[in-house]
Amino acid sequence: MTKRFCVRCGKTVDDPEELIEALCPECFVSLYGIVKIVSNLRITYCPKCYAIKVSGKWIRPSNPDEVQGILRDLVFKAIKPSKPIVKIVNIYVEIPEMYSARAYLHIDASIGKKIISKTIDIPIEWQSRLCPVCFKRAGGSYEAVVQIRFFNFDESLDKSLRDLLTSMFSEDIVEIEDVKNGFDVKVTNSFIAKKIADTVRHRVPLVKLTESYGDIRILRDGRKKGKLCISLRILNVKPGDYVVVDNRAYIVEKVTRNSIVLRKSDGSKIRISVHEFIKRFTKT
Repeated sequence: MTKRFCVRCGKTVDDPEELIEALCPECFVSLYGIVKIVSNLRITYCPKCYAIKVSGKWIRPSNPDEVQGILRDLVFKAIKPSKPIVKIVNIYVEIPEMYSARAYLHIDASIGKKIISKTIDIPIEWQSRLCPVCFKRAGGSYEAVVQIRFFNFDESLDKSLRDLLTSMFSEDIVEIEDVKNGFDVKVTNSFIAKKIADTVRHRVPLVKLTESYGDIRILRDGRKKGKLCISLRILNVKPGDYVVVDNRAYIVEKVTRNSIVLRKSDGSKIRISVHEFIKRFTKT
């Protein structure tokens, strides 16, 4: 069998398939590399919350693995194999420190029958820009508010609701403001406000909800736009509380999971379902 050889370095091989375009793998990589940069690697980040913009959306990583995944996706868009025969098997992106001007790519690629491992570096252009949430926070701007008030203020429930909403909607909450008997949650849009309202209603059984709009303004196209205000009154009543239902005064006699017993001034009692109580509750 006639031996074949690399046209660049002269190395002979027994198996012709070891040659890639008449080159040994080492010379092929030396001449063409494994990948080439097809676009500048620009990473837009928020200097306040460190969110990263990807395909028009802001993503706020919660751990180093998520950062690695985001950077990996961005790198894949900035490079491509140097030749069609090169297949990238694995790539690990290393950035020595945040906002480093260069990234190091540890690449495993198959070239013909051989796996080649190589480390290359590419420049990074970091672009600082406030994400929409931080921009609104900086200007104190919000589009909707959820007002949470307790019939009987409960410090433990107050804290658990705040913690829950903060963990679930941290990217959309502009501010949480303390007020008497509760707190206001100012958010970036009406959709999130309604999701917050649903979350509270699933967590707490007795909630009376009302909606209204404020700061109404006329847009250029003639449409009206205002800030949505969702009021959530948490009716955590207990025996002995004074309540008004259907504009009549009662004393709460007993509270169960499904119903509430109310006592009139003449001593007579009525039992209504939790659903009816929420619906017919007027005020304290």
